[in-house]
Amino acid sequence: MDLAGAVDGLYDAFARYPRRAAMDSCPHCVGKAEQDVLARVPLRGLSCEQLSRYAFKAITTWGAAEDYKHFLPRILELALTREGLGWPGLDLEVIAGKIRLGGGAAWPEEERAALHAFLEAVWRTVLAHDPQDGRWKAEELLPGIASIVDDVAPFLAAWERDQSRAAVLQLADFVETSSHGLRGPWREVAARERVERWLVEAARKDALEAAFERHADEPVAGRLAAAVDAWQAMAARAR
Repeated sequence: MDLAGAVDGLYDAFARYPRRAAMDSCPHCVGKAEQDVLARVPLRGLSCEQLSRYAFKAITTWGAAEDYKHFLPRILELALTREGLGWPGLDLEVIAGKIRLGGGAAWPEEERAALHAFLEAVWRTVLAHDPQDGRWKAEELLPGIASIVDDVAPFLAAWERDQSRAAVLQLADFVETSSHGLRGPWREVAARERVERWLVEAARKDALEAAFERHADEPVAGRLAAAVDAWQAMAARAR
């Protein structure tokens, strides 16, 4: 399933949750105008500016879990756009926290499956882009994904299977930025440790060296060579 199809799957799975004209909220934190915007603008038409503040305050001081589930497809859709970068309520870590707060582990199977399918499609999209493109970076998205899913291993396995130029450049970027420890807010300690072990497996070095040989005459060769050196240093520290 491609990313567009996975987004449509989110809207279908969460369509059962209606929009309430007036959600319960902290009167000192949420104004009527903000409530009115969410009540009158079509779900798929809500912008980052219109939705981010609600997404940040949802469940705690604005609305209930069922309200958040109504808006979740649009929140996730915006979170993965260039425009969505930098809006607090659209950060994957924040979204993961809201899902946990809303009892995500006990959500109906259809909803959890749609969410997982979306994240898988996002991951495939990430691996299809050079991290220097400016939008998709595995090292930035993986901590958020790990906070939402039960097991990060399938995402690592998909990365290992993907031998495309873009996927290996994502690996090179991740190795270099993680050579002194994983960056980012890794809430799930087990997932962080799993990724750390995966990074120092010899298969990562082999993938980088093979890619260097394939692209030795291209500008990316320097990035791959630097990543091989970074992997060697990282693996030495992990022994």
